Amino acid sequence: MSNMTGDVLIQLVRQEAQIATLCTEPAMIALAAANARQKVQGVPIAIGVRLSPGVLKNSLTVGLPYTDRTGPEVAAALGAMAGAPDLGLQVLARLVEDDVAMAHAMLDQECVCVTCDPDITGVYASVEVKTEHNVACVTIAGNHAAVESIYVDGEPVMETKEECNGRPGHSPITILTEISFDELLDLVHTVPDSLVCEAMEHSQSAMDLALQVMNGDCPDVLLGMKQAFGEVGRLPRNHDDDWLLWQIPRTRVLVAAAVAARM
Repeated sequence: MSNMTGDVLIQLVRQEAQIATLCTEPAMIALAAANARQKVQGVPIAIGVRLSPGVLKNSLTVGLPYTDRTGPEVAAALGAMAGAPDLGLQVLARLVEDDVAMAHAMLDQECVCVTCDPDITGVYASVEVKTEHNVACVTIAGNHAAVESIYVDGEPVMETKEECNGRPGHSPITILTEISFDELLDLVHTVPDSLVCEAMEHSQSAMDLALQVMNGDCPDVLLGMKQAFGEVGRLPRNHDDDWLLWQIPRTRVLVAAAVAARM
């Protein structure tokens, strides 16, 4: 088995194990907007957002930090006003109240326009940020943090097609589907310890978030979970005789808590 295939697996794990402090669809919209804002001069006066149907659907109702408003237009405004593109899918982690107020002002003035292109499939978001001086357009496609192109005043600053091991148009997952299960299993055993530690750190951050919810540190999230799933305020206690039966519902509760906190 070639080292190239091993590199593909590492690329896939890093791609899929990124930390995100909110749902990935609004996060990618905010990330595209933040990258576009970084390429222009002055304060944004208009934002245009173009999405695939799947990304639009998944970004309509999920929550965003420091605001009770939802939708792709809100994610774009927040990202353009105060997003930190260097943080990837944690792009809105540095928001403060003043940033949210400026984003709300843009929304109230109807300066953000969202369109859906039914001919585009998969993960796709293109955000154009315009100021009095210039305009920049950033497209993310293929996965939620992969910037595919950047244009400033119509001129390409960066333009790539998703490429894996020198194969344009191929993502890590499509490459790995071409090998057998036995080959994939052998490949997993070659993953470096550093990558395992990296993935474990990200998993621990999700666990910490889930426990914060279950311990009552996020009362609004916990209330929503109780309304949706019933009484989930206490984790099931461990019983040695029924370890598996205990572990499965406990895992489901923790996963639901981590997901709900991002929504």
